[in-house]
Amino acid sequence: MAPDLLPAFFMAILACWLGLSLLVRSPRNPEAWIFAWLCLHLMLYGLTISLGQLTTSEPVRATIYRVQLVSIALLPPVFLHFTINVIALPLFSRTRRMSLAFFYLVGAILSGYALFSDQVILTGETPRFQGEVITIVALLHRIVPLTLAVILASFSYQLTTSDSQERRHRAFFAIASLIAVIGAFLASVAREVQFTQAPGHTLMDTGLGMMAYMVFAYRMLLPPRVARRAFFRSLLGGIFTALYVAILLGLEPIIRATLAIDTAIVTILSIVVLIAVFGPIRDFFSNWLDRRFFHREFNYSQLLQAISEDLFERGDLSGQLQAALSAMCRTLDVQAGAVIVQHNQDRQLVAIYGQDQPEADKLNNVIIPNQPEIFYEEWEPWPAARLLFPLQQEQEVLGLLMLSSKRSGVPYRDVERTLIYSLCNYLALAIKHARVQQKQEQEMESLVELGRKLQNERELLEVQTVKANESPPSASKDGLYVYALGTLQVERDNQTIKRWGGSKAGTYQAEALFAFLFDRRGRGMTKDEAEEVIWPDLNFKALDKADTAFHRTLSGLRRTLEPGLRRGNESQMITYHHERYWLNPQNITWCDVDAFNEAAERGHTAMHQGNLEQAREDFREAVTLYRDDYMYDCPFFGDSAYVEERRDVLRDQQIDALIALGSIYEQSEQVGEAATCYRRAIAISIDECTRAEEGLARLQVGTA
Repeated sequence: MAPDLLPAFFMAILACWLGLSLLVRSPRNPEAWIFAWLCLHLMLYGLTISLGQLTTSEPVRATIYRVQLVSIALLPPVFLHFTINVIALPLFSRTRRMSLAFFYLVGAILSGYALFSDQVILTGETPRFQGEVITIVALLHRIVPLTLAVILASFSYQLTTSDSQERRHRAFFAIASLIAVIGAFLASVAREVQFTQAPGHTLMDTGLGMMAYMVFAYRMLLPPRVARRAFFRSLLGGIFTALYVAILLGLEPIIRATLAIDTAIVTILSIVVLIAVFGPIRDFFSNWLDRRFFHREFNYSQLLQAISEDLFERGDLSGQLQAALSAMCRTLDVQAGAVIVQHNQDRQLVAIYGQDQPEADKLNNVIIPNQPEIFYEEWEPWPAARLLFPLQQEQEVLGLLMLSSKRSGVPYRDVERTLIYSLCNYLALAIKHARVQQKQEQEMESLVELGRKLQNERELLEVQTVKANESPPSASKDGLYVYALGTLQVERDNQTIKRWGGSKAGTYQAEALFAFLFDRRGRGMTKDEAEEVIWPDLNFKALDKADTAFHRTLSGLRRTLEPGLRRGNESQMITYHHERYWLNPQNITWCDVDAFNEAAERGHTAMHQGNLEQAREDFREAVTLYRDDYMYDCPFFGDSAYVEERRDVLRDQQIDALIALGSIYEQSEQVGEAATCYRRAIAISIDECTRAEEGLARLQVGTA
């Protein structure tokens, strides 16, 4: 391949890779489809330039040149379309739509002319339109839309004055657009004067990479830092793929000429090598990228994984809580921390970290809150405390986590508070587990002393276990029963809620608002977060309308949950404080998510203790509760980025429960039941489920 063709070839590979990467990450996002639409035309443009020079057949070259002229005719309006959607300016929206339709129409006419007319030049190194009028029209059709796109990008930057971060994003996009357009102009001039187009294509590649970064990181898919990580991984993957293919194209003719064979031996061996080493190479570079550029988030994920895997394997309860608290404070750079455990009315200080330690006597009368609290001034029981997180399981208050300020003095970020909330669930499970274990030990001692009552005690425990594993009764007037694993369903007063928004609000929007509040138990939700998910169009174009829709929907939801409510500030279910809306956990009597987590934890604990019979019953309960993915069809919220992390965690817990249940059946030589569990684990797994496949291999049965 000639060196001047490499930028065009690289453009085709990079556009294909980035377009597909974004589309598979967010298939329901309109901006993702528009970016993929742009990448498709760039791929056709770069590919036809490369193939037109490589083929030796004149009829094939003529066909490729016609497709190239079509891509040249459609690229300007497609780029303008992409720019309009990214900047999302509400000004002159009708004029922009009419202009875009006009340019698409002209592009379609030029495409038809390129495909069916004989007045085009299809010989030489570059195809061109023939005739003065059509040449001028084609040239203006390239210049005007591309120039207009740059002007709109610059105009959006000038209009954004209140948000500095938004202003930087728009400036970056305007620069990327300018670079890409300059590259397109240079390539067009080089095409007309029969000069190399490599410099222009190189600038277009640069602009494509910069715009891909904006599509990933600018208000579209994930939080900016996580989105940047996905962008860099996709970009590096695209560059590696382009280089890999280029090396193959260069080596193949050399090997063929040297060995005097026609078989594509280099390509065959390279594919075999790539399949063998792709997984390890991908994992190595992913971990290196996380450690090198996203060190803090990498530490957070490592902390969660370490505590979640090892918490129940470290000595007694005090040792477990002390290890978890120390790891948390070291990772978050917290000066001091403490954990108190409550049993009945007694409170015990069981774990401390740092020099500024609380006095145990002053914590005896502390009222443990039901929700996290932030202190900006001194808290009387412990002046150093700045964050209080209750440790709860099924509305039972088990203890309290207290953290002081960070050594840097910087306030806790949202991601850090979310991390602490997740860790509090682990700590609460550890306390609950210790109490259950202590109770079991006391019962065993009692059974040893009262040997003559052993059989009666066993029967009693079995009855208690069956009752504990039974599904909850219908919802009562004292609270809500929430089913979120699968289709979201809420019962109140023995009736399923079907009309969420009442008579004044949309039921889908109100249902999504409840789902958001339920998912954010213990963390709360801001108005802006809800508007971003439920009213994304209004959120970016008409903030006042979005605020009106939010408050109307919130009012309708409150009256649905509390029919006798007179004013919103009197609501006991949905409260507002610390600039966040909270769903009162005391009003949720039962939910399948908590029951699923507890059943799965009981199963793993029983399995670790060697009680396979009890573990089997617990895992069966957990597997039954998991009807489908977490809120998989909930309107608006079910398709948002906020739900993905919890959905993946719960899916992984279901896979672990199925594999553990399958292993128990396998040990009991119940081959059919074990195979069913392993197949279900493979069916719901997104990636490869090696453990389940190995289990089927041991059973000598297939995956079907």
